[in-house]
Amino acid sequence: MTSVFKILEEVETTQGKNAKVEVLRPHVGNARLMQVMQLTHDPYVNFYIGKVPKVKLSATVTIRSDEDAISDLTLDRLLDALKHCMTGDLRGNAGKDLLGEILSGMTPLEHKWASRIILKKMRLGVGDGTIEKLWPGLLATFEVSLAKEIEWEVEGDSFKIITSIPYPVRLEPKWDGFRCIAVKAGGKVTLFARSGRIFETAPQINAALEKNMKDNWVLDGELMALEWNDTASIISAKKTKKDDSSVGYYVFDCMPLDTWRTQGVSSPYRDRLADIALVIGGTGEKSPVNPAEGVMANNEAELRKYYTECLERGFEGIMVKTLHNPYLFKRGTDVMKLKPVVTWDCVIVEVLEGKEGTKWEGTFSRIRVRIPNAPMLPDGLATTIVGTGFKDPDRAFLDENREKLVGRACEVAGQPPLSPDGKIRFPRFKRYREEWDISPEMKELIKEIKK
Repeated sequence: MTSVFKILEEVETTQGKNAKVEVLRPHVGNARLMQVMQLTHDPYVNFYIGKVPKVKLSATVTIRSDEDAISDLTLDRLLDALKHCMTGDLRGNAGKDLLGEILSGMTPLEHKWASRIILKKMRLGVGDGTIEKLWPGLLATFEVSLAKEIEWEVEGDSFKIITSIPYPVRLEPKWDGFRCIAVKAGGKVTLFARSGRIFETAPQINAALEKNMKDNWVLDGELMALEWNDTASIISAKKTKKDDSSVGYYVFDCMPLDTWRTQGVSSPYRDRLADIALVIGGTGEKSPVNPAEGVMANNEAELRKYYTECLERGFEGIMVKTLHNPYLFKRGTDVMKLKPVVTWDCVIVEVLEGKEGTKWEGTFSRIRVRIPNAPMLPDGLATTIVGTGFKDPDRAFLDENREKLVGRACEVAGQPPLSPDGKIRFPRFKRYREEWDISPEMKELIKEIKK
């Protein structure tokens, strides 16, 4: 049987996601490999080892007889030691000494992968979604509270709120950033996207939380710079880590880690709200981490006043939160959102040439999009052509990447409601959406369009 270390090496050196899956598929029954994937990708596993102990590898272990069997036994020793570190049986120097002993007897290849396992940074090019498909149920679920839209209808030049709102409620700006869950366990902070993906591009936020945040707690909030493009450029960076000093973390919820992990019943929101500042620790103008701003509203007049203030400050709209309920690990009416201009999650189905008579004539600088559950028209499913909202570099990007962009998720703003034929009124391009930041129905639409 091929050793796990060799399997991992083959996966890393294989190009392409599908090809990597085919390398892993024959080994799904390998209990050791499955254990490595679970320990290194489960968001709640913490070995409490900040650095890999430095050791000098012995030249005598570079070549061995029956290498694969011995290699797997070495892996067994490593995994057993890490489990003791995880449970607290081995902490501090005791854990480092044992790991150092195990590492010193390894070959260079084994040491490479053992180091990545210890740090939980595998860099295989295989995401959690792929692991879940190969080993269903292996990883812990990662659910967050999601907001429902407040129903409203156009009324003259304004709108009428239809949804019943249980005043008094907490109002907050609708942040235009990245949802971020901060988990601190054993003194170590991990930042997660709402999908469970780990953010590694906000080191200053991470450092501030490791210094000040209360241990064994979870924060729920938004990462945001002054401009959306800056936020996306910094947080979505893959190859190059950019300066994150302009990014702030605005926290709007919190709870103990045990409650989060078990998705148990938390305290009411009014109590969790009061806990935020205590859990964060150091706050203020110089801190990159602060409680999200907000006000109380006792009636619709106060809600509309704050709503207008947020629009004037450039926010997308407002969040409306009830005070008496526990945290809901799904979409519900405990958290609702009211937006001035509706944005639709769309999928690009075609990149079109610019309008005749414009400077973009002859270049591919507009897009045709579809929304989930688009109505059927006599000539096919309803689509919307989007030609505004793009800056010059955006249009150049469209022209250069027109074939690659079909099937890409994006966000388009427009005036509600949709037209009678299912099109977005006055559409304006807002942004592209990352694959890990879209809804299940959008993923299904992308699959359909890419067929």
